[in-house]
Amino acid sequence: MRAFTLVEILIVVIILGILAAIVVPQFASASNPAYQTVAKSVEEALRSGVAMYLKTTHRFPSSFDQWVSYGGTGSNQNFVFIGNSIRSQLADPNALVGTTSQTIVLQFKNGLTGTYHIDSNGNITATYTGP
Repeated sequence: MRAFTLVEILIVVIILGILAAIVVPQFASASNPAYQTVAKSVEEALRSGVAMYLKTTHRFPSSFDQWVSYGGTGSNQNFVFIGNSIRSQLADPNALVGTTSQTIVLQFKNGLTGTYHIDSNGNITATYTGP
């Protein structure tokens, strides 16, 4: 009966370690596109919210406070609701996301940060930083 030598076992362990070092980062970054998709969907929801606000009030919103709900139950006045489905993707689900009445900052679990800004004409600018 022939057994494996210590050298053969070490070679196999080294090869497995190299393969793991190659494969693990690929799986770790697989969630990045999902967070980017959520960030883009927030941007699209905000843009749609501007259109709904304009249609309802016949004027452009000058701040997010007029039509975005950051939690709780929202109301008939809120066209966009940043609720649990979005907050569960954030690094801190309880974080204050409406940093000013013109800016929303969402920091996702993977390090991606989406910053959404509205100007006085209802134009939304979105910037994304991180992975």
